[in-house]
Amino acid sequence: MIAQGIELAVLVAFMGAASYGVGSLPFRMNPDHSYLNKISRFSVGILTSTCLMIAIPEGIEILYDAAHVNFYDQSLSLMVGFLLFSGFFFMFLVDNLETIFKLCNRPPLETNQFDESDTSNIARSLLSIFKSTLSLGLLIHAAVDGIALGSAFNEDSRSLQLIFFFVIIVHKVPTAFSLPTLLLNEGVPAIVAKTHLFFFSLMTPFTSLLTYVLLSSVKGKQDYIVSGLVIFSGGSFLYVVSQFSAKAHGSSNDLPQIGQESNSSNETSTNFLWTIFGMSIPLLIAPFNY
Repeated sequence: MIAQGIELAVLVAFMGAASYGVGSLPFRMNPDHSYLNKISRFSVGILTSTCLMIAIPEGIEILYDAAHVNFYDQSLSLMVGFLLFSGFFFMFLVDNLETIFKLCNRPPLETNQFDESDTSNIARSLLSIFKSTLSLGLLIHAAVDGIALGSAFNEDSRSLQLIFFFVIIVHKVPTAFSLPTLLLNEGVPAIVAKTHLFFFSLMTPFTSLLTYVLLSSVKGKQDYIVSGLVIFSGGSFLYVVSQFSAKAHGSSNDLPQIGQESNSSNETSTNFLWTIFGMSIPLLIAPFNY
């Protein structure tokens, strides 16, 4: 158990450093969105296959083992459905924070109130996270990713642990790249954008270690908790997949400019192959998980 904890700490430290390092690039260079697009399509494939082939089946198996049931049980099936829906619905709420804030008459982030030369504004930069629906939504999503990873490391399934880490980092790093890019495009000062990026990079490592420690200290009902969190994570991943797929489908249907038809067709084919490649990785790993 201690060895797993050390391994998790090393992995999430690498994840946090990689996220912050990649996220710092927009402050020093013009981002190349073509590579980001390919990574996003690759993430869609991995997330889809991981949800359906590893996360959800693994969570159901842990739940049934904890309940000592070897056959169909209606109450457990309802629990599985509820947990999947909860994960999906939670991410739906996170993705629509801007609408929720409008309903609550919450003011948007005011980007003109910060002076980069005034270091006393660091605390205000931190508080500004709660006024930015983009940053707050991504922080909550990063926290859910950490809970999923910490839950996976409380299981003995090696493939589940590694695939969860791979799935999370492969969509966290491009998101870390996008976050400051979008904030800077909105006119947010660099010191504010860097603060948001720092806490986004830190959130998943922090919640994963916290989840691991808390679950390791739980006696008796640990399998129920782990299975619930894994299935919940499967539902949240499904929402991410649906959103990525919808955006990808929408962008692929955009009419190309005159003379760009061949380039658009090649890009669509390349993105399709990247998605298939992403799907194949968990599909090949899944048989070794049982």
